[in-house]
Amino acid sequence: MKAKRSAFKTFYLLYVLVLLALLLGVFFYVRSTMVAYENSGSDRTVERLVREASKNGSELADYLEKNCFGTSTANGVLGDPAARRERFRKTVSGAAISVAPAAGTYDASAPVFNVFADGKPFLTLALAETGTVTKLGIMTLSEWEIRSCVLRAEGTERTNLPLSENGTFALTVAAPDSFTVLLDGREIPETIPAETSALDEFSYVAPFTDVPVMTTRTIEGLTFEPLVTVFNNAGDPVPVTEKNGVWTCEARFASTKEAEDLGRSAVDALAIGELWSSFMTNDVGGDAHGLYTVRNECRLMKNTDLYQKATNWANQVDITFVSGHTIDSWTGERVSNYVLYSDDLFSCDVYFEKNMTLRTGAKRTDVFHNRLYFFYNRDEANGFTGWRLCDMAAL
Repeated sequence: MKAKRSAFKTFYLLYVLVLLALLLGVFFYVRSTMVAYENSGSDRTVERLVREASKNGSELADYLEKNCFGTSTANGVLGDPAARRERFRKTVSGAAISVAPAAGTYDASAPVFNVFADGKPFLTLALAETGTVTKLGIMTLSEWEIRSCVLRAEGTERTNLPLSENGTFALTVAAPDSFTVLLDGREIPETIPAETSALDEFSYVAPFTDVPVMTTRTIEGLTFEPLVTVFNNAGDPVPVTEKNGVWTCEARFASTKEAEDLGRSAVDALAIGELWSSFMTNDVGGDAHGLYTVRNECRLMKNTDLYQKATNWANQVDITFVSGHTIDSWTGERVSNYVLYSDDLFSCDVYFEKNMTLRTGAKRTDVFHNRLYFFYNRDEANGFTGWRLCDMAAL
């Protein structure tokens, strides 16, 4: 009887232990399934990938090494891959990392996330759902792979980075051809073709000489976003604005000492401006209201729009109605902002105030503030050779 009780107790104990083991197994399986389900979300997957990125052999580390840091792709032609690698490793190991869905991305099976380091975006990561696994009969866990990963420019504040269908980044930069464009500190390789477009400022000058044009270059298939810096013709940095992946700077050319030395020795821009202003108020003597004097002393370039305007003005009836005054003085005279565009083209800004007394005794002041463009003409058939005035634009 005692032997039977002892056997029963032993069996019962074993049964309880087995049952507890099964319950614990079910508990831990359900728990691990719940954790796996929670972590299978795309946002949690991105957090995990970034958290593990500093480890050699991790998914993200391998992807970056192959696509962002290597020199075998288009990315290698811009900047220093080693510097990007080092910057990435320092960022993921020393900053507070956060994740947020990229604006304008709604495909749940191909989500795009911005990854932030200390609140600044440093990575854009796109995933692709490769399959699903059902557990416990009701829980569907997604499986993901990296579709693309774009390393952001250091210090960027932008969060909307347009990606192409294959998840890579295309960068377009537009700047005048005499400006210097640097991407991650290096010039764009000459192997990348450029498109050019005319600048309105030089529309009346372009028929006579080479003029600055806007140059646009596009680099496609990038998996990193380089830092874009642009320097003007004087070598000074200029602001660059970005919209939808296109970086643009205004065609604002800078004055230089070289241009001023050339301009002041080439022409007397102030005298030319004052003579032109006098011509506009019928104060130049000679035939045709001073037209031939103005053509010669203002150095008007033959066949230019300005040359034709002077001719038209001298032959209009209106010119006879602007002479009811006397010129008292010229004040505020200055010539500034000399800009050299090429060996044969420069401009300068001329300002002065023409003070007059009208026949009625009233006082009037005309302000002249114009940019004058001078071209060195070597074609004797097209007027006098040397520096000629080919355009004038009001400021």
